[in-house]
Amino acid sequence: MDIFVKNVPAQCNDNQLREFFKRPLAAIGIQTFGCTKPKGKPFGFITIPTVTAATKFLELHGTSSAFVRARQPLKFHGSLLHCAPGTKQPDKVVLDCLAKEDADRKRKVTIKVQTTAATGHQSFSFGIATLHSGFWDYRQGSLTFYPSYADSRVGSIIFGRKSLVIILEANSRELKKFRIDVSYETIQSILMGNNQSPTLTLNLRQAPIFYALELDLEETMGNLQLGVPANSAQRQTKKSRVCNLGVPHSASAGSCLVYRLRLSNPADLTQISNFLKKTHGTPSHFSFTTTMRQVTKDYTEEMAKLENKLQTATSIPWSIRFQLQMLATNGLLPPDKVSKLLSHSSLP
Repeated sequence: MDIFVKNVPAQCNDNQLREFFKRPLAAIGIQTFGCTKPKGKPFGFITIPTVTAATKFLELHGTSSAFVRARQPLKFHGSLLHCAPGTKQPDKVVLDCLAKEDADRKRKVTIKVQTTAATGHQSFSFGIATLHSGFWDYRQGSLTFYPSYADSRVGSIIFGRKSLVIILEANSRELKKFRIDVSYETIQSILMGNNQSPTLTLNLRQAPIFYALELDLEETMGNLQLGVPANSAQRQTKKSRVCNLGVPHSASAGSCLVYRLRLSNPADLTQISNFLKKTHGTPSHFSFTTTMRQVTKDYTEEMAKLENKLQTATSIPWSIRFQLQMLATNGLLPPDKVSKLLSHSSLP
């Protein structure tokens, strides 16, 4: 599907526009796309392989007219972009090329859980008991983690040369198995707990990549305790790209960029720390114990309240409202705290 982008600075070129769109598209799980910017013209076209992905992008950044503000406005070289569905169907050859490019990219980023003879590098896998995603805030002056999503499925975290992978196993309640890919380049830092609280907390710059792993009949029966899968280690699991880990995770998947994993074995903390110290290119890590508190307010409701307040607070300049919204959508502050800032920002 083509997206028509207006108000693009005429002097910009294809490469500049493509680089700009990489981040907002990656934030919703789109890694492969086409970009066309006619020379000297104030518009361009973004081609997204599927209608579903393009619709998700337009829900966040699209505008029905130049007078309607997007939920998450995009500003490029000082110009506020206006994104709308294109009037023409994209060329089939272009879509086929994008599909092949995406397939090739997925093959390249697949992390092998084996020793690679060429590099002498080995991936390391450790068991995890729970996964939470959420945001940081302060409680009585102490840095505190507040989860907006909790997943009690067991799984594993696998450290590779350039990225890590989190696997969440299926069980009798959730028949889907999920995989989360996190490039080291997108990790700001890792906070490590202690033996009493054996946790790894990943502070991300952008949302990770999610996959649903397809289970065959034998695996499904095994999860339901109706049978035991045979030779499961020899079967290659198929995966499909998804935007989140399920409906409960959908509201906060793009905004809550702090992921906390509780390790199954506290002794693994030392091995992980040694691995991160000795391996070139891994993110910085610190031993810093923080507490976790349950959120008393529903994240989805608080985000909806904030967006409503931003739309009705016409006495506050749009530029200030935009910055306040970015604090919440980028996961820097919880939405209820941004709502309080908005109240203090009211003009007389």
